[in-house]
Amino acid sequence: QDSGPQATRFPRRPRQLSDAMAAAAEPFALEPHLEVCRARPAHFEGCGVGMRCDEAVRKGEELLRVPLSKCWTAEAAKSSPELSALDPELLEAVSDESLIALHLLAVRAASARGGAAEEVGAEGAVRREHVKLLEAAEIETLLDWSLEDLQLLTGSKWAMVVAQQRADMLEEFSELEDVIGDFLAGLQIDLQAFLWAHRLLLSRSVHFYMEDGSTLQVLGPGQDMFNHSLDAPVGDEDVSLTTAQGGRRSLVIRAYKDFEAGEQACYSYGGASNGRLLLMAGFVLPGNAFDAVE
Repeated sequence: QDSGPQATRFPRRPRQLSDAMAAAAEPFALEPHLEVCRARPAHFEGCGVGMRCDEAVRKGEELLRVPLSKCWTAEAAKSSPELSALDPELLEAVSDESLIALHLLAVRAASARGGAAEEVGAEGAVRREHVKLLEAAEIETLLDWSLEDLQLLTGSKWAMVVAQQRADMLEEFSELEDVIGDFLAGLQIDLQAFLWAHRLLLSRSVHFYMEDGSTLQVLGPGQDMFNHSLDAPVGDEDVSLTTAQGGRRSLVIRAYKDFEAGEQACYSYGGASNGRLLLMAGFVLPGNAFDAVE
């Protein structure tokens, strides 16, 4: 039995998936690593790749459950073999998002050189499979826009936001090169790779407000493959962290309505304005009730 949601979610980073990702996901390589998996990647006309229900799922039932230990988090990054070899004080100074980015890139490097799953820890197998899917994904955020394209947003706060984000990432990578340059070079982590990982997290990760006032950033294998629906209510019932007896924590996606077998299962990315959607995924939604003139 679960004790119920343990955190309150705020807007997820939206994303879109490519047909290439659908091919990479067939058969669904993540399924053996998930506690519950009642949907798998499929192509849907008009919206590309999403998650199709294998069977009928009733409102409130679980679509997907993945142990938090198999998700990408800052704590998982710090305990990984590669990053745990670094100075603990250094790791505490690195942002959570960059810790997760470095972990992603360390696993990608291990996969590229054909290393064993043990190289990336006990949860290495699922992370390696997930990285393969992420590499096949198409990503578009405002960070991908050219300077010329960004001129279209002149006068908008989002033009300033993306410029600041880009500058912050460049500055942080430069600082990391000064301190752990050999570590980065050993894993072939250059600026472009660092930006790729950050774009993934901007587009796909979810954030939770925790009971102690902190926030927890999570990228869950399988969670990042669900599309957004404006019909889904905004809240923390469809995507939540739960704690089972014994303290085992999981990331859970529940059906916000009845879904039939073969139907696309979605959830709400949160109450994001079109400006935020544009920043995080490069698209806007007509009729977005959360849009506003700023």
